[in-house]
Amino acid sequence: MTREIKFRAWDGFGMYDVGSLIFSVEKVELVSHNEYILDMNDIKLMQFTGLKDSKGVEIYEGDICKYWMDGRWKVGSITWERGGWAIHVVKYGDKVLDVVLHFQSFIPMPVSHITMQDQFEVIGDIYENPELLSV
Repeated sequence: MTREIKFRAWDGFGMYDVGSLIFSVEKVELVSHNEYILDMNDIKLMQFTGLKDSKGVEIYEGDICKYWMDGRWKVGSITWERGGWAIHVVKYGDKVLDVVLHFQSFIPMPVSHITMQDQFEVIGDIYENPELLSV
């Protein structure tokens, strides 16, 4: 099984697709759309999980997702936890939680039986839409 490795970056003003990363002795830079170069110290880099939501939108680290399960909407952010992608759940219907549900082997099968057939949807990201995680 192969997985596409790609990134996007947030510079405090906008989100950019990363075309390439340039490593040198002094710093790491990225190129976006063959023209915009950013120093890695000035950005937040987010990796593609290899997964897509129920609408076909690519899911990246830092995305905020909602999904319907057990008769309630849940909201959380995508993180890298203990060697795998996970969703850090902060809202469960009208309750506030602080739990992490893991995806195993890049297949959407975390401990609570989330599947992409559930209504799993990217609704924003932690940099442009932090209010989506507010309780």
